[in-house]
Amino acid sequence: MSWIRQILADLDPRTDGQPALDRVRQVASASGARVELFLCASLEHTTGNLFFDAERIEQTRAEYMAGLEQWLDKCAGALSASGIEVHTSIAWHAPRFEAILDKAREIDADLILRSARAHSKLERLLISATDWELIRRSERTVWLVKRRPASAASAINVLAAVDPLHTEEKKVGLDKRILETAAAIAALTGGELHLFHAWQPGAAIAPAIAAGPHVPMPVVRVDAELIEGMRKEREKLLANLAAPFDLPDERLHLREGAVTDELDEVVDAAQIDVVVGGGVSRGRLERLVIGSTSEAILESVDCDVVVVKPGKFGAR
Repeated sequence: MSWIRQILADLDPRTDGQPALDRVRQVASASGARVELFLCASLEHTTGNLFFDAERIEQTRAEYMAGLEQWLDKCAGALSASGIEVHTSIAWHAPRFEAILDKAREIDADLILRSARAHSKLERLLISATDWELIRRSERTVWLVKRRPASAASAINVLAAVDPLHTEEKKVGLDKRILETAAAIAALTGGELHLFHAWQPGAAIAPAIAAGPHVPMPVVRVDAELIEGMRKEREKLLANLAAPFDLPDERLHLREGAVTDELDEVVDAAQIDVVVGGGVSRGRLERLVIGSTSEAILESVDCDVVVVKPGKFGAR
């Protein structure tokens, strides 16, 4: 039985082509999951307009919502025709991410799925983009769709991006859950499972406790023997993670270099459809940073991204 039993698919009529709808059809068909198609709307540009009275605003809102309901019913019909159990709901709320998280709790969703939208770092900080707020605040797995599947029957190749030497990893066991989630997604359609980790050996800047403002900070030169030891340690950790999944060597990707560059290269070479990464809670800072590996994944890869949080696999 699949761990995906209930999917919340957040749709937006403004998204070209609705790739999230195609992906949810594929995942629901393979898993047998129920689907809730959800749409959150607001008309902030009318509610604060002095040229409209309350009655006119309410009429405009009712007409707008009626149009959205018709559009959502058409989307639901396309899924129902594929034999998927589907329900629909609309909320009038801002900010959008709050409505999505409330609905996910209400229906006890295992997965939140939506089309990703590009946002600059400045926008992330000042506008609180919905997708970024979801991955930071949601306790449930979030699937951001960047690429439309070839068909509902096509295999999904999945890459688990891990960081076994992360300072928080021993506490939360996040890498294990990333790999378990990635394996479960790949198994849905008979796709390949890959494991990835990138690191950058070389010079490291040491703290300069007594250095003045014009004194260069000392540099620690890492010799070849130490680098080889670091590489073997990572190799061993990756092998231990991969052992329960019987992964062949060609699907273990230990790369030396920048995460973004190495990840893009592996995604292209291995024809990866979905990259699974993780986010670690850091209290108040969680709203600003979810970890360099996850940020790199979300920004760079030209494929879907799934973000999981710490916890037992399949739990929310």
